[in-house]
Order: sequence, then structure tokens, then C-alpha cells
Amino acid sequence: MSRGLSTAIVNALKDDVVRPVTFAKLDFSSSTLYVHDSIGTFTWGGNDWLGVGDFGSVSSIEEGTDISPYSITLTLSGLDSTIADIGSAGTEDYFMRDVDIYIGLLDEDEALIEDPNLIWSGFMDVMTLVTGTQSNNSISLTCESE
Repeated sequence: MSRGLSTAIVNALKDDVVRPVTFAKLDFSSSTLYVHDSIGTFTWGGNDWLGVGDFGSVSSIEEGTDISPYSITLTLSGLDSTIADIGSAGTEDYFMRDVDIYIGLLDEDEALIEDPNLIWSGFMDVMTLVTGTQSNNSISLTCESE
């Protein structure tokens, strides 16, 4: 097994069709947000993880041997301003709060094969809010590794 992946995950990665799903746990001061980039709700680790579908994205995750932080950017886009209060995100206490990114795999029935694996941990750094038309409303959050 590579990088601590279970036999079930390694076998699923060898299949002709691989169905990955990325999970993000964001520990804001007001509450912890549990989301994923698929649709529907997955329950694992004692939490309900809400799907944001194609509206959510995680930038490339890098690793290295340098003693320096590596950043990622989490983006939630296409927000309807009549439903989402984007401005309230700017008042949230987020700086240096924990972020964990997990990767999981789905079977043919869109069920998790097993609990997702932690692939990145760090801290929230800079939040950028963009407002305008619904198609370009977005929240981006740059996060740094330790």
C-alpha cells in the first residue's frame, strides 16, 4: 500500500472508472463547515458533509521537502446573492483557523467505499469575496500548511 491507503482504496484506484470526491473541514469560530465537491450529503466521522457540486473547488495540492508553507485555495462560486449572504463571510473570524482536506472514493452507487483519507492540513489565511452577477459571485479562501 502506498501513503497509508487501505487495500479497498488501492483496489478502487485500479478500476477502469475512478470516482473521487474531495471533502473540506473548515473550523470557523462560529461553527465548523463540512462540505464536499459532489452532490448530496455524506455522513462519516460523526458529521454530515454537504455537497456543493461543481460550485466548490480545491486548487492543486503541493508537497515538498522545503521548510516553508504550501498554500491551497478553496473556492465556492456561482452563489445566488438572494440566497447566500456573501457579505457575512467577510465578518467571520477565520484567520489561522484549522482546515483539513480529505479524499474519498465512491462506488458505482455513489456511496463512499470507506471513510476518506486526510491528504492536507493547514490554516485559513486570506479570504477574498467577489460580488456582482450570480455567475461571478464567489468566495475564495487561501490556506497555508504548517
